[in-house]
Amino acid sequence: TYEGAYMAGVIAGKIQYKHASIAMFEGYAGSSASGFRQEVEQQRALGQLDDVVEHYEAHRRGEQQAGPAATRLAQEYDYASRALEALPGQVVDQDRLKAMLGHLARTLHVGYLNDCFFEPATALCLIDTDEGKPEGPVLSRCAPDRCPNSCIRRRHLPAWEEAIAETERLLGMKRLPPLQR
Repeated sequence: TYEGAYMAGVIAGKIQYKHASIAMFEGYAGSSASGFRQEVEQQRALGQLDDVVEHYEAHRRGEQQAGPAATRLAQEYDYASRALEALPGQVVDQDRLKAMLGHLARTLHVGYLNDCFFEPATALCLIDTDEGKPEGPVLSRCAPDRCPNSCIRRRHLPAWEEAIAETERLLGMKRLPPLQR
């Protein structure tokens, strides 16, 4: 997956440079002319594509997706499915599938509460931002339940359940200030 490929590169770099800080390692990797940063980025892109294919396979198995982007993604996956099964008995060509879904992979940002298929024109996290024109989502401003780029899957459910339980616990506290309530 995207996260696995990225973290493997970071861990390898930390071991190589014997640093405890990822930021220090990334500074070295970013300034090197060796192309290491580009290789990490290529692995990240391949991981994103694998994640999109996994989304597609889950859709084909009937796993329900939620969130504002779910309908758009289901349409994309259904289109790819119809195109790939045009001939009876045809074995799905993974390269063709990846080519059909590649445009989704370029915008995918895997997250804790949701997966973001980032489109700057519709991203709620970019409304009234003071950060100029970011190239990706502003995670601290994410609204996964409202943003049109958000897709929530079964694997996100434990994080949502945990957040709901914590909110209910906090609301049960008698000393919680009105503004926090």
